[in-house]
Amino acid sequence: METFESNLTKTTTRTLTLNQARENTSKWKEIAEKPSIAINVMNLGFCFEITREQYNTYLKDNSENYVHIYFVTNEEHNQFYVYMIGDKADKNLKGADPEAEISNLVLKANFTREIENSEKLSIFNPFAEFDNGTEVSREEALNRNFLWNVYGYQWMTNTQYKPQVICMPRENFEKLFQLGSGINKAIAFYGLKKKEVENPLPIGEQTPLANKYEVEFIISNYINTTEEKPQSFLMYNTSRPVPPFSGDIGKDDFNLI
Repeated sequence: METFESNLTKTTTRTLTLNQARENTSKWKEIAEKPSIAINVMNLGFCFEITREQYNTYLKDNSENYVHIYFVTNEEHNQFYVYMIGDKADKNLKGADPEAEISNLVLKANFTREIENSEKLSIFNPFAEFDNGTEVSREEALNRNFLWNVYGYQWMTNTQYKPQVICMPRENFEKLFQLGSGINKAIAFYGLKKKEVENPLPIGEQTPLANKYEVEFIISNYINTTEEKPQSFLMYNTSRPVPPFSGDIGKDDFNLI
């Protein structure tokens, strides 16, 4: 019977070992405390893309509740990308051999300023029913992205916790990719959203913006316009940054940092 450990192999020709992944994420952590550099790196691209095939290959069977999206940069800080790994696979890496090959578990996605076939993003149904707070209207999504573009530097400068990982509910991907054969690709972009519970630190330790808001990824679908009945333009907004660690998201669940 195949086990999780049997899926971890020593480095051969392809190559992303656990230790290499940690070294790469640490490059982001080094500059996260320098907001002017960090914001420039984060804004090297507008969004990243993920296909249905990539989700099914790397994330679907390796996640239970969340997909962990790690921030990564290079030594020169002129590239920005993410590592995506399912929470189940990530948690099981605790105590694994640092030289174990994990490229079959980790999906790398580059931030880009260009969206392939962007005309397929033009369909939006303003009368769509939103699903228990997990979906957000296009107007609200664009407003949150606008807030990030305008206030991102201020937020990064004053927030106590510099984001290293964004936790995206697995359910978001499932909803997008199960809606029909026309949805084969999704994009994720930044937003700045109000926290459900404000940070209780004393007044003066953080600005009101950093106290009330947090960075997020909003995920949206590509639409196949060749279908007889076009589908709605959907956006989901239930991601959360890490740190801080709390509730069902514990520090031991994150093993690429």
